[in-house]
Amino acid sequence: MSKVLFVNACNTAESYSHQIASVFVDEYTKKHANDEIETINLYEEDVKFLTVSEIKKRQSLNYKENKDEETFKYVKQFLDADKIIIAAPFWNLSIPAILHAYLEHIAIDGVTYQSTLKGSVGLSQGKKIVHIVTRGIYSSSVEYGDSYLRAFFASLGIKDFRTIALEGTKVHKGQEEAFFNRSAQMAKNLAEVW
Repeated sequence: MSKVLFVNACNTAESYSHQIASVFVDEYTKKHANDEIETINLYEEDVKFLTVSEIKKRQSLNYKENKDEETFKYVKQFLDADKIIIAAPFWNLSIPAILHAYLEHIAIDGVTYQSTLKGSVGLSQGKKIVHIVTRGIYSSSVEYGDSYLRAFFASLGIKDFRTIALEGTKVHKGQEEAFFNRSAQMAKNLAEVW
């Protein structure tokens, strides 16, 4: 049995990213009935950027002895998961700010990565990530969201990172359904084997 964490960074259920993620989660649930899926909606949680006082508090506590502290809520949830689904639209060439705030909560030196004289070493190996993203345009030359997430999770030691992308919905008016259906099928196919 795997534990799956669904991180929803979509601000509305009408978001194509959310809709594709729903297809993925539904298919995954059918094919992996024994797995447990926990969902966190970042907007409902109202995830905030870390303040200076929160960073100092977090640095003063030993994670292993204080896992249940509120400041470690998101990293504990992340570490408990074997697989992570991230639904996040492409905003302003990157990811939604609320997702970036969430990532600050899970990037903790000595917990998810370790600083060494030779650089950062990831401590979160063995996890799998799937990023579900929609982009209204074709944006490969200015796409910094998926590439940022890929690099971020690699720094935590996670190499198994896959992307399901729906592109072109704002430039191919009238063809959104066909584009959606193609991406939804990609989501179903990956969910079956992931």
